Amino acid sequence: MTEKASMFVTAIIGAAIIFQVLPTLNHTPLVKPTAPEVPVPETPQKVRTMTVVILPPPPPPHAPSPKVLPPKIISPTITAPKQKPPAAKPEKEKPRVEKPSLKLTEPTQISVKIETTKEDAVKEGRVLLKLLETGKGPDVEIAWPERSDQKRKLFEAFETCLGLQTGLMTKLGTIYVASGRRGHPKKINPDRTSLFLRQSTGALPPKEIKQHAAIRAYHSLSGGEPVRLFARVVDAALLGGLFQLVPAKVKSGVRVRGQYGLKAGAITIERISVNGVKQKGKVEIRTSLLGLCR
Repeated sequence: MTEKASMFVTAIIGAAIIFQVLPTLNHTPLVKPTAPEVPVPETPQKVRTMTVVILPPPPPPHAPSPKVLPPKIISPTITAPKQKPPAAKPEKEKPRVEKPSLKLTEPTQISVKIETTKEDAVKEGRVLLKLLETGKGPDVEIAWPERSDQKRKLFEAFETCLGLQTGLMTKLGTIYVASGRRGHPKKINPDRTSLFLRQSTGALPPKEIKQHAAIRAYHSLSGGEPVRLFARVVDAALLGGLFQLVPAKVKSGVRVRGQYGLKAGAITIERISVNGVKQKGKVEIRTSLLGLCR
């Protein structure tokens, strides 16, 4: 009975399936044949060019992005000026009390320039020259060299470089030179010419002897004592340099002796003695023109 019942159920299921499929087969529409489609020509389109942009490679993975720091504002630096330490106050020295000494100064070499009329030695020499001109000054005598060739060179140096002028002095004290009006003595300007006259003694240089003869012939003179006239600044320099070797306490009533010399660029006074005491120092009278008198 069981087998018959299962077969019966199977038959019923199969009949049901058939009844469902048949209606769909009967109603399937027939497809009509269609004509082939004619292709429609496409209208040409404008080709657009494409710009290729190459992007930078992406950052590596896990790379930390740099931190953007705020800009630093640097304020100008003002350097304070260095202050010098305060200078130490010099200690007051006690005044030294020195006893006056009448001894002569140590031997030194005194150099006086003729051009520097404001030099201390020249200033002092002008004062001494005033005293000598009035007959109240010290006793000064400077001898010429003994050798004739040295006399000649020294005379030419004084005449060419320092303005030495020869003259003849009469018994009346008037002086004649080889210039000016004939028969008239020279008018001496005391601001320029020294009144500390030197008499020419001993053997004279030949050039000086000829000048004396020319003066006599020019003024028709028969006599006259030979004298030498010096510029005032020259005598001031000679006396100022010479008396730097004499102490201040001994300048009154002092006797000074010396001798002229000549070297390149300077006229010297050597063999100096003060009140009979020999001095090893010497005086040099310098001038730019003396370079021509070697």
